Amino acid sequence: MARLPLVSPLDRALFLKAQPYLAGLSPRVVAALAQHTEEVAFAPDAPVYEAGRAPERIYFLSSGAVRTVYEGYAPLSTAAPGGIGLIEYLAESEQPPRAWAHGDVFALSLDVATLLQLVEDEFVLYMTFARNLARAALDELRSRPPAQRAEAGFSQAREREELEAVDLVQRIARARESAFFDGSSLTVMTQLLRFQEPRLLRAGEILWAQGSPVESLALVLDGSLASACDAGETAQPAGSTLGAWELFADETRREEVRATTAARVVEIDRGLFADMLEDHFEFAMDYLAKLSRRVIGLRLVRSE
Repeated sequence: MARLPLVSPLDRALFLKAQPYLAGLSPRVVAALAQHTEEVAFAPDAPVYEAGRAPERIYFLSSGAVRTVYEGYAPLSTAAPGGIGLIEYLAESEQPPRAWAHGDVFALSLDVATLLQLVEDEFVLYMTFARNLARAALDELRSRPPAQRAEAGFSQAREREELEAVDLVQRIARARESAFFDGSSLTVMTQLLRFQEPRLLRAGEILWAQGSPVESLALVLDGSLASACDAGETAQPAGSTLGAWELFADETRREEVRATTAARVVEIDRGLFADMLEDHFEFAMDYLAKLSRRVIGLRLVRSE
């Protein structure tokens, strides 16, 4: 890896502004990022990341491409002006991938510790990452057949329960069994759910219509739903969290969601969820981790 001739802070800022994961970021925050970057070059086939070691630097590619391989899968390729290392780091994988330069690669690099400090200090930077990662997840989802679009449900099958009112403790306990809220703190879950009474849906009833504003996400407490668009219909099981990726990525719903059986869902307001992200950094980073794992999982399915 070689260091490149220094370019002006303005040139660095203009380059970063064109990066997909930084799209829409204010010039002030882009300039703050640019101050901490270094120019680097990789020769063809030079290692970028070693297998099993979490990335310590993020690379924003100005030319060339980097290949990334997770054990057991075909390599994925990222070309300029893409970034490498961000989702790999955020995903907190137990087996981080190996990556190497595919041809000559030139990039700006940023160490992870500095990036995390900037994310914690600048919520607008956090929301930019959340929005663009969510858009990447949705783009991958929409390129998959309906059978591969289902969100994760409860880890264990549950017996059908009567659709009756549940108190806050029961709502929190059920929510923390879901894949999306697994590991979330009691403090965050209490604030998210204390005023959110479950909504009962009859079979065939619409939760939200295609084209309606994105104002909430919904956790399916029991029963089952289906999401539908022009590509077909996807069954969404109990325990799935719907709308979590489009919450900050889209202004309108791209799919209709309706109940296929009698069901109970709890909706969480978009503004309340954003407030929790801003006030609880650990919860915020967990959301980015889940987004990153979703993107990586979908890309690995594509690579197969």
